[in-house]
Amino acid sequence: MLTSGRVQYSSSASHGSNFFVGVNLLPRHRHFNEAEYAVLINVLKESRQRPGFLLCGYVLMPDHWHALIWPQYPLLLWQVLHDVKEVMTLRMHARRGTRGPFANTSFGTVLWATKRNSITAWGTCT
Repeated sequence: MLTSGRVQYSSSASHGSNFFVGVNLLPRHRHFNEAEYAVLINVLKESRQRPGFLLCGYVLMPDHWHALIWPQYPLLLWQVLHDVKEVMTLRMHARRGTRGPFANTSFGTVLWATKRNSITAWGTCT
């Protein structure tokens, strides 16, 4: 079961809902640079097509990123995040010549899940 604040999500409820997630770089890694933002966008696009989830929006920051992700049945949220973070880590290590853990892997990064208001706030999911 995923828990964040007063909201709880069971693994069976982690598809068919829109999740706001955040992924933070570990403190020992330098911030993303301009060229790496394009890499992150490509990782999100490629991962979205591979397991088949809807990407409703994203925001890239110097040391973290946020996304609205809508896993499609039977895909679960943890599977989406695992795929995105694994590909992101491999690509960033290849660019930077680093290795080891790159970003947090806690599913406490899930802040909320809802079927209402998210689409109107973020536009059309693709």
